[in-house]
Amino acid sequence: MISTYLPAVVRTVFTVCALSIMVGCASVPPSLPPAALAQIERTQTRSFIPQSEVTFQYMRSSYGAAFGLVGAVIDAGVTGVRAKSAKTRGKELREVVRDWDVRSAYWNSISNTLVETPWLKVYDMEWLGTNVSKLRPAEVTNHSVMNIGTSYAISADVRVLQLTTGIDMYVPGKHKKPAASVVMTSYSDEIGKEDGDKALALWTAEEGAALRRALREGIAEHTRMLRLALDLMGGSTNTTHRPAKILARLVHGRAELGTPTSRQPLWGAIVDESQSRVTFRTNKGLLFSFAKSEVEVDFSESTAPKASSPKGASGR
Repeated sequence: MISTYLPAVVRTVFTVCALSIMVGCASVPPSLPPAALAQIERTQTRSFIPQSEVTFQYMRSSYGAAFGLVGAVIDAGVTGVRAKSAKTRGKELREVVRDWDVRSAYWNSISNTLVETPWLKVYDMEWLGTNVSKLRPAEVTNHSVMNIGTSYAISADVRVLQLTTGIDMYVPGKHKKPAASVVMTSYSDEIGKEDGDKALALWTAEEGAALRRALREGIAEHTRMLRLALDLMGGSTNTTHRPAKILARLVHGRAELGTPTSRQPLWGAIVDESQSRVTFRTNKGLLFSFAKSEVEVDFSESTAPKASSPKGASGR
């Protein structure tokens, strides 16, 4: 897997894990066990969006890994340059969209979905501009808590906007480990074929019109995915699952020597499809929304081959 620096909530997609504060996802199911579902009588939801503005991902250099200390110094220098470039691009893009309140737009969009989910039984909602905080025992004494953490960023090649949300459901008396966890990620359409500063120019044109549009579409897509994720978590969905293997690019950037990152295999099922997008659920419960033009689908293979599946592949 290509090494990257990503916000904590975004990194989870590539490690097939939940939010940085969560217990390892290998032991946390995406759907609530019947016994846990029966415990839910009322729920407090807490939505966390720590960042107020868009950031840029960047790729860590690993070119010098085989050359000992000298190689490590080279990699550190290259990574530092990339990080500085990402910071500069972020500042330039933020200058043209400072009036756009992503937090409020996201929260306004998902609030009805949370309230209208029957099994969740929401009685209180908190909207927090901080990192996801760990639960204290007293906070789940006599009610359930759902933590929702969201992050968004422009890809390392500057062509795609990525939004990721992690959802943890805690039942009364269980503050250390969630009863169920889901991570969902959407990728915007590519802004163009050029990358780097040429792509940045497209994002900043007309007072950031392309970014504003991508954010609106991404928030709407996440709201739709949230409804699906909650249905799946509560075991009440009528969604048709079409088993399939999908090839998709999870990291958008360039590896060493400028080689574009490749598509990676995911195994699971298509759970929704439109003329322009595909929503895919991996066998481990991760939800992805991709531009249809950016993926390859194979309906003949929905389970990773035991002998040849790549180590650490998502959704096996």
